[in-house]
Formats: sequence, structure tokens, C-alpha cells
Amino acid sequence: INIQQISPLMFIAFAITIPLQCIAEEYLFRGLIMQSFGSWFNIPILAIIIQALAFGATHSYNSIGVVTIILGGVVYGLLAWKTNGIEASSALHTINNLTVFITIYLGLSKTSTNVDIWAALFAFAIDLVCLGLTYYVGSRYNWFESEA
Repeated sequence: INIQQISPLMFIAFAITIPLQCIAEEYLFRGLIMQSFGSWFNIPILAIIIQALAFGATHSYNSIGVVTIILGGVVYGLLAWKTNGIEASSALHTINNLTVFITIYLGLSKTSTNVDIWAALFAFAIDLVCLGLTYYVGSRYNWFESEA
């Protein structure tokens, strides 16, 4: 399928299903896996690394692409850990995947399982910037404090 030939209705379907897919992955990797391992070992960074490796293993890219996905999993894991929930990581993951979809849809990039080092570095830099901005704004406006 040529992604630029997707109908408007199909575009809407993708725009709805991509966030659902991202949220499902967040529940599985940052929710179930990270919290389970985190409770077993009580070492947050170990739980973050384990879930990131599992996250990377579910994506079929070349080795550079898988490393990029693992690093993204680390970023999402850090955000989930520091914010005490998966809401912010779900939002960041959704923004990432929708951005990729829209750039492909508009013909600004191509879909491929072969990721080059520059694309990987760019993706990781964007993840880090989004992590920093999300955490800064969230901390500034008390998004992450419990109401107990």
C-alpha cells in the first residue's frame, strides 16, 4: 500500500488506532512489565532496562532501529517512573508515533525497517527533548503529585 494514497477515512482510522496502540504498549511495557519487575527487585533502573529490552524485541527493525526503540523505551520508562504513572509516557509515545505516521503520509519520509544512524540519533534527541519538556512543565504545574 502506498501510504500517500490512503483515503481520508483511512487516515482518520489510523489517527484513532495509533493512540490506542501506543496506550496498549504503555500498559504492557511500562505498566505490567516495568511495575512487576520494579516490585520484585526494588531497583527502578533495572525494571526500566528490562521493559525497554522487551519493548525493543517486539519491533522488527534493523539493529540500529531496535537500539533506537530500546532507547525510546528507556525514555518512556523514565517518564513513567518519574511521573508515577503511564499517562505522560502514553502521550509522548502517541506523539512520537503520530508524528512518524504524518511525516510518512505527507511524503516527508519513507516507511522502512532499515534505520540509519542519523535517523536514530535524531529520534533519540527528540525523545530526550520531549522527556525534558514534559517533566519540566509537569513538575512546574504539579501534574505528578498525588492528591493523598
